Amino acid sequence: MRLGTDLHPSLVLLDITLPLLGGEAVAMRLRETPGGGPPVMLLSASADISRIARTVGAVGFLRKPFDLDDVLEIVNRVVRAPADLDR
Repeated sequence: MRLGTDLHPSLVLLDITLPLLGGEAVAMRLRETPGGGPPVMLLSASADISRIARTVGAVGFLRKPFDLDDVLEIVNRVVRAPADLDR
C-alpha cells in the first residue's frame, strides 16, 4: 500500500485477484488516501471487471487475456491525459 502513495506513481496497474488483500480492496484504500491516490487501472479475467472498476473509481480496466500493446496504449493515454478508459 505504501508504494502506491509514497512513490506518487502516475498510474497503478492492479490485478483484482491478489493474495491476502484483493485488488478491489487495495484500489479502495488508495482512493481513501489524501488527494484520492494515484489513478488505478484494473486487470482481470472477471466478468464483473467493468462494475468493479466503476465501484472503485478506476480510470479503466483491461480484461484478461490482453495484448501488451493494449497495456502500453492505455498507460500512455492515462499518463498524458487521465480519462475514463474502458476496454
